[in-house]
Amino acid sequence: MLAAGCLVVAGAGLVTACNEHPVELANTDGIVDIFPEPPATEPEKVDILWVIDNSGSMCQEQEALRDEFDSFIEEFTARNIDFHIGVTTTQMRMFNQDVVALPGRLQSTPQPIPGSYQGCSGDEGDPSIPTDGYEPIRKNIEAAIACTKDPSRWQSLLEVDDDTIACALDTRDCATTIKSLFPTATNGESPYRDIPKVLRASDSRYQGEDGLIDRQKLMDDFACMSFVGTSGWAIEKGLSAVNLAVSPEMTGGTVENPVDAEAPNHGLLRENAQFAAIFLTDENDCSHDGSLDECSDLNCALANHPKFADESPLIAPDALAAELVANVAGSKGVEPDDFDPRNIVVASLHANSKRYGATANYPEADPSTFQLCEQPPESLKKEPSCSNPETFGTAYSGDRYEAFLRSFDGDRIYPKPQGEFMPGLVCNPDEFSGHMKGIATTIVGAVEQCITQMPVSCQGPSDTSCPSFPFDAGAGQCSQFGRVDQYFCDNAIQVRMYPKERSFADLQDHEYCLADSIDSQMAPNGCVVDPNVYGFEPCSARDEGVTIKWNEARWFERLQGFRLEVVVSAGNLTRR
Repeated sequence: MLAAGCLVVAGAGLVTACNEHPVELANTDGIVDIFPEPPATEPEKVDILWVIDNSGSMCQEQEALRDEFDSFIEEFTARNIDFHIGVTTTQMRMFNQDVVALPGRLQSTPQPIPGSYQGCSGDEGDPSIPTDGYEPIRKNIEAAIACTKDPSRWQSLLEVDDDTIACALDTRDCATTIKSLFPTATNGESPYRDIPKVLRASDSRYQGEDGLIDRQKLMDDFACMSFVGTSGWAIEKGLSAVNLAVSPEMTGGTVENPVDAEAPNHGLLRENAQFAAIFLTDENDCSHDGSLDECSDLNCALANHPKFADESPLIAPDALAAELVANVAGSKGVEPDDFDPRNIVVASLHANSKRYGATANYPEADPSTFQLCEQPPESLKKEPSCSNPETFGTAYSGDRYEAFLRSFDGDRIYPKPQGEFMPGLVCNPDEFSGHMKGIATTIVGAVEQCITQMPVSCQGPSDTSCPSFPFDAGAGQCSQFGRVDQYFCDNAIQVRMYPKERSFADLQDHEYCLADSIDSQMAPNGCVVDPNVYGFEPCSARDEGVTIKWNEARWFERLQGFRLEVVVSAGNLTRR
């Protein structure tokens, strides 16, 4: 006979002692720490807000975001994560050049027309080929057409020649406007299709015939809603924008408990979902107390100089982080002191830290002698953090975003510090896809349930000593415990199911139950779940540990109304 030591994880937040009739698997070396969370009977939830810089230099970065979004969303669909996704911009003032981007508001209407800074124009191309030049403009036109209600109507815009684009960009002496090169409203009706301000995993429009999420449809809609353009105000305030976007006055409360269902951003936040904020920018944050003259982005850099630390109008990043926690808590109807900041994940694609006046690369000129809004001397101009002329162009220090990230739990931020500083991800355009996946993995790892306590161990894939599952459910297998060179008997982790809102009769007819286990000594008033309907895979953000992977795409519908319990047997396998 095999004896067992075990730990039990019960649903509905209830942790119990070892069952009187534990799984007969192992001789334990001692009870290990109790796995703290019950297994989910519905997908884990996360609400995600992208804060995208819509200033004039962001053309290529936004294009990369559209192109690489699949690297991001694949992690969520593969793990059956129930996500909400919204988008806002870094523009925190009304600006007549971009009337779509309203401060802190979710938006989904494309804004593809380049701003006056010409950061999206590109070069003239081959003069012998009339439609060879201005590649960024052409890509914007193509992407905008894909977002229209009737793309066939706008195909002629793809044939515009270089001379016409050049003329449209030269607003001084050309009748053709850049706006005329893009789909335009007719009789006051937008040419763009309706895209929800919140993309939801549960939305039927994204459900494929196989029950899985149709990622292509999701990618197409995100490409349009994230197309915030480059016509926005050049003083970027991403940290203020995220705080305003999730404030109670903007969210109107959660989906489940609305205070104001007509609030601009209502529908993004849910009561039992974690929250993730992701920034994409090539400039530093300039969130200030209202006293900074915004005549030049140099003013933001000067105000960030260490010499002005005690009198700067810029709001400290740690104060902005505390405000985010308070606003998310407030929108959820929770007092900030009762809200766990670990329910927030933050990630940022910004430039390397190169704070004005704080590195040896800056001259020793005294910024206190400079009058704001004057043309600065060469000795006071801010230095770029990095430059990629063929890809993302020039980017400036993201040190305020880095400081903001460091205010949160180290397991719930991306990127992680490497030495003194965090890597500036927009300085590595060739690695953009990997960073998108890395951000997603960080978020998924923060929300998924991970079994990190080592169950009954075995020697490797060729080890056949794992005993059979009870109730003739088949032989146990020796499986890898995460991504490390450790192995466990997969029948040392057992799932049991009990009625909650559903009846015992519903459980008796449930296809997930092993028939002989129903109301057995091992699962009184419940059943042992057939191990053939689930498996294990490595946790997203850990080397050690596994998470339960249900074989059906819509597994949570099968489990609604039931309470799950996981029993993990620990120790070394011994025969008697």
